[in-house]
Amino acid sequence: MSVDYDLIIWGGSPAGTYAAVMAAQYGARVALILPPESSHSYTVQDCLRLPLPLRSGQNGRYPMRDGEALSYERLCQWVQVGVETLALIDSPAALEQLGVDLIYEGAEFEEKGGQISVALRNRRLLSCAYLLAPATDPRVEIEGLASTGYLTPKSLASLQSVPSCLAIIGSAPCGVELAHLFQELGSKVTLITENSRLLPQEEPEVSDLIQCQLEALGVEILGETQVTQARLIEDKTWLQVGNRAIAFDKLLLVTPPALPFPAPTLELLGIDWTNQHLRVNNKLQTTNPKIYACGDILGGYSLPHISLYEAKLALKNALFLPFFTLDYQQLPYTIYSKPTLARVGLTEAGARRRYGDKVQVIQEQLKMNPAAVLSGEVTGFIKVIVQPDGRILGATVLGTRAEEVIQSLSLAINHQIKVQALPDSPGVFGSVSQLLTRVGDRWQLQQFHQSFWSQTFLKWWLSWKRG
Repeated sequence: MSVDYDLIIWGGSPAGTYAAVMAAQYGARVALILPPESSHSYTVQDCLRLPLPLRSGQNGRYPMRDGEALSYERLCQWVQVGVETLALIDSPAALEQLGVDLIYEGAEFEEKGGQISVALRNRRLLSCAYLLAPATDPRVEIEGLASTGYLTPKSLASLQSVPSCLAIIGSAPCGVELAHLFQELGSKVTLITENSRLLPQEEPEVSDLIQCQLEALGVEILGETQVTQARLIEDKTWLQVGNRAIAFDKLLLVTPPALPFPAPTLELLGIDWTNQHLRVNNKLQTTNPKIYACGDILGGYSLPHISLYEAKLALKNALFLPFFTLDYQQLPYTIYSKPTLARVGLTEAGARRRYGDKVQVIQEQLKMNPAAVLSGEVTGFIKVIVQPDGRILGATVLGTRAEEVIQSLSLAINHQIKVQALPDSPGVFGSVSQLLTRVGDRWQLQQFHQSFWSQTFLKWWLSWKRG
């Protein structure tokens, strides 16, 4: 039986739109199913997490400030203009010009005659493969929260004013980013997490420093704490937090996402799931090999570029042959805390578990960098984990411009460039990437001091030269 499309994408997220654009550029016949309220490009909630230019604009005014104070309204207006500009890249007109068929009407999966298809109002679509890339919402598991009302990252732009007292519930990286933002905007922020420390997947010294910075700003952090109940009393939302009852003006949920597909649909498709996440293999195939998935429905860090990476890999496997496999170890990511955190590859603990005590750790403080010192942002460090031969296993950068420095280290890991080669391309003066030169130099010195023969030969050589 002939098929209608090479790929049907159940979208709603930027990753789904990205996959549709890529598929069309490959020359494939692709359909993109979208909810009516979907945004095709970068979302407001993603852009709010980025470091925004709070300096004066071209007219000498501060575009996000009302007098001396930051204005949340102006901040959202600034971001919205940027989002609308970016949306031109993959607007409906642009997608249709590429050949993507956009489907906004109600759709559902069905199985008939042993074939999976998408059922619309008066037609049925068959495809060689399917990609699940839906938008998600935080999971709501707190008794009474549905009736009290709450915010999600998606609904932040609808706020009319900054809440005087804000509770952020969850341990997602965006919770840390938004805690910084709203505390700076004037809210009294309380960050509630069930974990014993913030960002538990990161290096302990990183988590500790970020938590100290938040607390220094005035953010109250309640760790190893569970919210069990929510009640609305006299326009205040009261939360049962451990053995305390605390009142807040607004609640912001950054909890793990809920699956947007009901269990009967997943069972019909032959897709297994666990703990609200779809199960996929390292080629992003679900337990139904014709159906691929990417993005937040897989669990892990909810970061836009990771979803785009997954979408691109799933797309190639779906259109061609499933030869391409995931490699998260070579994928850098950034959390826009203050200071900014960027990481690629293994942490020190992960490297020691895998390779034993032979791994070496090279660390340089940000205060050794001229660009950081002159900008007044000296809190942070760079930490690189290497094998004895210099192969880089992982790196963590904490501090100003960390998101730029990590790209070079990611490239080195991807192309197996060893740490001793970093000084061969010294960083430009005035750049934080000069730290990479210091890392390479420090590794070479460590190797020299660990080699008896190298030290002996150099002493003899220098003595002979002196006569």
